[in-house]
Amino acid sequence: MASSEQLTQGALIIGINPEKENEVTNLEKWIRNDGEYLKNGENGVLVGKLLAKHLKLNVGDTLVIIGQGFHGIGAAGKYPVKGILEFPSPELSKNFIYIEIKNAQELFSAPNRYTSMVLMVENQQKLKIAEKKIKSEIGKPLKVMTWSEMQPELVQMIDSDRAGGIIMIGILYIVIGFGIFGTIMMLMAERKREFAVMISVGMKKMKLVTIVIYETILIGIFGVFSGFLFSFPITGYMSKNPIALGGDAAQWMVDMGIEPVLAFSIVPEIFSRQAIVIFIIVLFVSIYPIISVQKLNVIRALHG
Repeated sequence: MASSEQLTQGALIIGINPEKENEVTNLEKWIRNDGEYLKNGENGVLVGKLLAKHLKLNVGDTLVIIGQGFHGIGAAGKYPVKGILEFPSPELSKNFIYIEIKNAQELFSAPNRYTSMVLMVENQQKLKIAEKKIKSEIGKPLKVMTWSEMQPELVQMIDSDRAGGIIMIGILYIVIGFGIFGTIMMLMAERKREFAVMISVGMKKMKLVTIVIYETILIGIFGVFSGFLFSFPITGYMSKNPIALGGDAAQWMVDMGIEPVLAFSIVPEIFSRQAIVIFIIVLFVSIYPIISVQKLNVIRALHG
């Protein structure tokens, strides 16, 4: 229980190593301007905004924590409020209290004991590899869990959002495909006389088909390269400076416990996958110039 004067409310007390916690979760960025972040060994607490509002606490006030310690021993302590945490999620803001790990162990009479340890994988793409490696080295009674196992509701929400994204990107691929097809169609229509002259002076149609295929592929390569050249700097900047959302969309994300921002990613796999899809589209589109050259009527094209 968290208490201030005559006010009391249930709360979740989390003991942390302030320095390491900030490296993993960037907790410091949620502190209100009039507060400050905890230091290792410091006697103080960080309180969620809604919890602080209910208990009428401000930075510098004293928070009383009453609970049950290790093996049923009573736990009680008084701590100064060092900072107020403005989380985007109401559930976090009205329940969470952070305290330095040594003080938490002393409060709950559990010296040198920990209930959990969070590990952050630098590359999200290697999460499964890291999970398999850690599970092979850590056995019972300890348990290794990924974030997806701890938050299945969030996984379901991501999967549903991803399904909508697949539909949207599918529509985008169709638009891109027709755009490339229209460009190739126009080039073929404008160059019929040129092709007819080349064939009439002795060039074989198969040789001309090969040249046209190479040209089509080069157009695809140039398009992909140009896209990378102009989009990557913008995406790189946006990955460091996400767009803050507002209105109903922001409120919906806050209610789900998600920071209301439109985030960007520069994971190489995302870009390489799009490049592969574009090249496949280009290869399909190259069927049209092959058929056009094979069916070209030289006499009619020369007169046209």
